[in-house]
Amino acid sequence: MARWRARNQNRWYAYACLLLSAAFIASLLLGVFVWPEGSSAFHGLCSSITDAALIAVLVIFFVEPYTRQRFLNESGNDLVWSFANPNVPIELKDALAKWIGDRHIFTRTDWHVTFDEVDGRDDLVKLTITVTAFGRNLDAKAYDPAKRTWILASVEGYESKYSNWQLSCDHLSFEQHYDERHEAIPATAVKIEADGTVHLDETVLHTIKIPPGGEYRRKKTGVMFQHRNGYLPLVHTSPNLLTTFAVKGNATKALAVTLLHGDDAHEFTPETGIWTSDSVLLPQQVAILSWKPSDALDLDFGISD
Repeated sequence: MARWRARNQNRWYAYACLLLSAAFIASLLLGVFVWPEGSSAFHGLCSSITDAALIAVLVIFFVEPYTRQRFLNESGNDLVWSFANPNVPIELKDALAKWIGDRHIFTRTDWHVTFDEVDGRDDLVKLTITVTAFGRNLDAKAYDPAKRTWILASVEGYESKYSNWQLSCDHLSFEQHYDERHEAIPATAVKIEADGTVHLDETVLHTIKIPPGGEYRRKKTGVMFQHRNGYLPLVHTSPNLLTTFAVKGNATKALAVTLLHGDDAHEFTPETGIWTSDSVLLPQQVAILSWKPSDALDLDFGISD
């Protein structure tokens, strides 16, 4: 498929060059031979077309290949230096190695986090996290999308749980759905650790493999109970091209919710509850969602980095 795309790109590249060359020659013929006594406006138009065609040809044949090669060289040098530099953290090297060799990507991932009040507890919030990932297999071999995922433990006296899980693949006409209203997630797929962390083994839930070039959608929902001042790491497991973060719920009016995503920090409000990032994310890259009471004081002790 990659070779087919490359051949298609080269074919359209050649068509564009031929079209621009034809426009260049036609404008010359019109202006010089067909209507040499034409109006100045017509000659000006022919001159503009000639200049535009000439600039386009120069860009296609000289500027664009040079800038593309320079980008590849510089990015390649950065990657080589990242692997060779002894001061680069081993976690970053592992992430880069996985990213370079990964033939599976998420074209889009949607994170929806709902903050709800807990009856009788004004010090707690109920968090419902729904993650919907749209994956694509770029490998020549079939891909197994099964993962072992987890959610954090709840505060003492409450339990975290997975309430919903879905997987569908149009290429295979496959769809599997578990939820609390119909068919619950099998107990054999869930493991609760001693610290309260809940692990979900998706290998128990399905046995399909995504064919080469295939696309699929996976959706899962986790529920946990946390203090009104806390944070939640949102971990990405594969290269991700587009990410949407949405925050809602009846407790958001009394909370200040902030997302730290790379170099960006976004504060959610009831009016702006959705934020989209088109930054490419690497495997194991983490976004931090934090919250606190909106009337909490921000203390500045004069400490900076």
